[in-house]
Amino acid sequence: MTKTYNQTIRLIKRIKIVPRWVIFILDLGAGMIALFTALILKSNLLLTAIHWEGAFGLLVSSFLINILVFLSIKTYRGIVRFTGLQDALRVMATVALSSLLIIIQFYLNNSFNGNDPAFNTMMVMYAVFFFLFLLGYRVLVKYGFNILRNLDKTKKNVVIYGAGQTGQATKRVLENENIGFSLIAFIDDDKRKDNKRIDGVPVTSFTSFMETAASHAIHEVIIANFGLSPERKNELVDFCLNHDIHVLTIPRYNQWSNGAFSAKQMKKIRIEDLLEREPIQIENQQLIQDIKGKRILVTGAAGSIGSELVRLLNKLEPTILILCDQAETPLHDIELELNDQHSNVQCIPYLTDINNKVRMAALFEKFKPHVSLSRSRLQACPYDGV
Repeated sequence: MTKTYNQTIRLIKRIKIVPRWVIFILDLGAGMIALFTALILKSNLLLTAIHWEGAFGLLVSSFLINILVFLSIKTYRGIVRFTGLQDALRVMATVALSSLLIIIQFYLNNSFNGNDPAFNTMMVMYAVFFFLFLLGYRVLVKYGFNILRNLDKTKKNVVIYGAGQTGQATKRVLENENIGFSLIAFIDDDKRKDNKRIDGVPVTSFTSFMETAASHAIHEVIIANFGLSPERKNELVDFCLNHDIHVLTIPRYNQWSNGAFSAKQMKKIRIEDLLEREPIQIENQQLIQDIKGKRILVTGAAGSIGSELVRLLNKLEPTILILCDQAETPLHDIELELNDQHSNVQCIPYLTDINNKVRMAALFEKFKPHVSLSRSRLQACPYDGV
């Protein structure tokens, strides 16, 4: 039973796009069901009260009308799992045109024998049901695809910083590109959006996010707000580093294609993203001379600025880089990154708080660094001759 279930799931997941002819048939079926439902309601749910000869003629004529309407507006050409606002507007136009043509055809057949309030009421019901059926099954298919694609994926708990248009575009990218994720919340500094919801996802303040992150496992924060101040960016990145949360940024508008971007364009935040300028290239020969072949200690090595210092120092060819930080996972990440560069520099992670005098004394005693660096200052150590 389990094997059959898994095979069925794999087969469904291979279907990338529902064929157009299937959508065309489903749309026609939705029209027939909507009209039949309206006929029954018009007859107060009594099948015996329906004039079946006239009803059959109406169903056939509406069927032919809908074929022409669908072929002209081409509702069947949209990719159902990417259903959005434009598809909803196209469905609305389809329903309006179909209803109008059916009304015209009905009164032409009846030689304009006065207004028929009951028929007019039935057509209003038809239009409402037709719209709900056409849009409803598209939404069901869309979310069904998302559920099936993510059944065997390990989901990441994601938070998007920015509840505006850019944040919503980021949400669509995550949904459309088969990324296993669970969107926990939007963060926004606009107090008017606080405690509101967007597509069922809560909008929260930065303060509330910090409280949530302390009690829930958040894996990634995606910054989707180009107007975020450097101060808030630094505050966010420092908080996330202390809680082992990855911070990603989306590309600028000029890197989008046709008003959208891909998940591959999202990158981990860089130091220049925090400083909002291009990184400074070090060309000071004296500094290079002071670093090359020495034992260098970097405190706060796993932080946003400290990690960038480490990357720069690694290129200056010290003998040993001692990476000191209290955040274990980010410290491990920067160690792996440097090791992947296959340089001759020996990278040594050292997990401690710099306020721990015993651990720091042991560090200096064991490694005897020539130079100590933090993100705010550089100083020589008393082991220059060692």
